[in-house]
Amino acid sequence: MRLAVLITAYHQPDHLARLVDRLTAEWVEFFIHVDRKADLDGFTRALPPGEGVTYLEGRQRERIRWGGLSLTRAQLHLVRAALAASPRVDRVALLSGSDYPIAPLERIHQMLDGDTEFLRVNRSLSGEDGHSINRIVRHYYFLDVPLLPAKRRLQLSEKIPRRPYRKIPQYHGWSWWSLTRPCAEHIIRFLDENPGYLRWHRWSFLPEEVVFQSIVKASPFAGKLSHDATVQPIAEPTESGATFIDFDVGLAYSPKTLTVGDFDALAASRCVFARKFDETASAGLLDRIDADLLGTAAGPDAP
Repeated sequence: MRLAVLITAYHQPDHLARLVDRLTAEWVEFFIHVDRKADLDGFTRALPPGEGVTYLEGRQRERIRWGGLSLTRAQLHLVRAALAASPRVDRVALLSGSDYPIAPLERIHQMLDGDTEFLRVNRSLSGEDGHSINRIVRHYYFLDVPLLPAKRRLQLSEKIPRRPYRKIPQYHGWSWWSLTRPCAEHIIRFLDENPGYLRWHRWSFLPEEVVFQSIVKASPFAGKLSHDATVQPIAEPTESGATFIDFDVGLAYSPKTLTVGDFDALAASRCVFARKFDETASAGLLDRIDADLLGTAAGPDAP
């Protein structure tokens, strides 16, 4: 297996360098999107580009606005770059610059070397059950309109109902996934053949939690999903595909920042990645992960 690790980052360049160092192996390549609002030079100083490390540049760098389509576009730029750069890539794994491995490279290789699509689907957005999450595709949101001030974008959002997208049903899940190359190619092909889908999602809320899930659910790869609550309940609430995420913090849209008190939960998890980490608040936890879960600072290459 050859893995392309796709990373979206906007801060913590030193943590990004540490993340890449821990995942460096002969079978891993890195593709990195740095928010256009951030200083790219700060990242390239901490982690220089070179063999195995590619930064997106020019028009491929998006100015990320929270809740809007810009993050989804950045993720798709990364997928396209990885697929175009190397025909040997077998799998693409999406991480953020605040993530970290919680398993040695050998176990990561073993877990991802197969045909499972590590993606979490939580629910259908097409039902009539009145669940509050349905609103993210049933009303207009203006979170990615640059001409409006941020406060005004929020004030105008979620006021106007809109018609559903008809070609495929919509599903919601968590971002951060690891997909096989055929599945990733299917997503890109669908979007190329249906350009109106992303245009429709320009007015959605958090489309990165809908676009990938909906396309995969409407594809031949749906039966390979690692976590699909529309098929059977998800037993472990902290699993998002191959990534550990703890949303049990009373915040609707932001996961818990992990600290040393979370070590036992990470050690017991089946996941191989986790988020999110702050290089200061999580410093003790990161050191303990290195020592007790990864075995060495860099870890041995998997076969």
